Amino acid sequence: MTIRATGQKSARRRLAVAACGWTGMLLACSLCAAAAAAVDKLATSTQASLQARDRCQTLMHEDSLAFARCVDALLRGVSAGTLRDRSSRLGISYYGWLAATAAAKNGLPTAENTALHFLHEFRPIQRQLRISDDELCATIPGDCVARIARLKQMEHEAPMPER
Repeated sequence: MTIRATGQKSARRRLAVAACGWTGMLLACSLCAAAAAAVDKLATSTQASLQARDRCQTLMHEDSLAFARCVDALLRGVSAGTLRDRSSRLGISYYGWLAATAAAKNGLPTAENTALHFLHEFRPIQRQLRISDDELCATIPGDCVARIARLKQMEHEAPMPER
């Protein structure tokens, strides 16, 4: 009877190990899928920010309002229906904020208001997509420490309007 009990324990142990193996594999697969979705959101955001740069950046040299109209037109051209669309909207509006912030730093009139406009556009999308400041910052090369500090400062000085 002791031999049989040991055999049953061994069989239960093997079954438990197998179940943990499957559970572990499923957990690993779901983690991989989540990581792939995060990478896809960031890649889509990066592509959209490059599109905004290519289409609108030259307007910023003279007039932040013309730049804002260009970026807003790009945003109007993208719905918010899918994850990909929201990721694109994030990239476009984040680039709008970043370019306007740089222009404001260089003294371009109305650029500060343009930066605030795009800050209020991209922050809700960023939160909805659960993308950290560090992840988003890395989509556009630059000094992320200074950029995130500026972002926090602007948010503190001009909180989000109630919607």
